[in-house]
Amino acid sequence: MIRNRTRGTTLCTAVEVASSPFQRALGLMFRSSLEGGMLFSFGRGAPAGMWTAGMRIPIDILWLDHDRRIIRIKERALPWRFMGGCTAWYVLELPAGTVQKTRTRVGDLLSFAGEAAASRRATARSAPARRGLR
Repeated sequence: MIRNRTRGTTLCTAVEVASSPFQRALGLMFRSSLEGGMLFSFGRGAPAGMWTAGMRIPIDILWLDHDRRIIRIKERALPWRFMGGCTAWYVLELPAGTVQKTRTRVGDLLSFAGEAAASRRATARSAPARRGLR
């Protein structure tokens, strides 16, 4: 699940993650629908232009920085187009109209499902190590 923490809305309840070069290249190619979202994870800041080759549906595209803050939005991107991107850590593709319906804007902060719990576990594990360094 991906939520817009700034607006208190849910952008998608199901998300596919494309983290390998092959998964990112394939993306939504040849799909005739998108029920949830597709998250492209680059693992670091990288130039992220998006190409909608082979797609059959319009989509909303959000570029995110390392904090998961939206730095660019393209609404209703049509198939067979190239959207010049920007340096992003993540790109989120959603069904067309999601951005408008959820009032999502550049600058909004997103969260990924399980992220808060994972962050709490990491903090708890690192706390003893930090005390030992004092």
